[in-house]
Amino acid sequence: MSKARVYFWGASLRKEERGINILEPQLVKGVTNPIQVAIGGNFIVILSEDGKVSTFGEGSGGRFVHSTINICRLGHGNNDDQKTPKVIDSLASKNIVFIHAGDWHGGAIDDAGCVYVWGRHVKDSPSPEHVPLPEKAKYLQCGHQYTAIITGWYFYFIQ
Repeated sequence: MSKARVYFWGASLRKEERGINILEPQLVKGVTNPIQVAIGGNFIVILSEDGKVSTFGEGSGGRFVHSTINICRLGHGNNDDQKTPKVIDSLASKNIVFIHAGDWHGGAIDDAGCVYVWGRHVKDSPSPEHVPLPEKAKYLQCGHQYTAIITGWYFYFIQ
């Protein structure tokens, strides 16, 4: 059986290539056994079979935000761009089972049902922050600057 891979095409994620379209699918290198991918505003989040989360793309506001705002949407503790996928170190000890991406932030759920978000959300979070909930999360969806979470019985909306 062959290993899973991630391919990407469309508008370039690199600031220096703004306006350039990638017309054919390109293999994303540096990803081991991906099981899920999520696309945000100029960044990509990848979940690997081992529960590790990697991100790459624009770390700061780019063309979407006034240049004085630093979004830090990749989860690496800074607003640096990443040309290739990089594991989010602060989530490396967690067994992540689900990811999603919004325009300016990302989110993840671990196998214990804990939720983590990073980027421009309720506040600017350069690294993933735990979101306290009264019960285990089952699913999350990230939007523009908000997140919705489904637990066993309740639906939470964080704005």
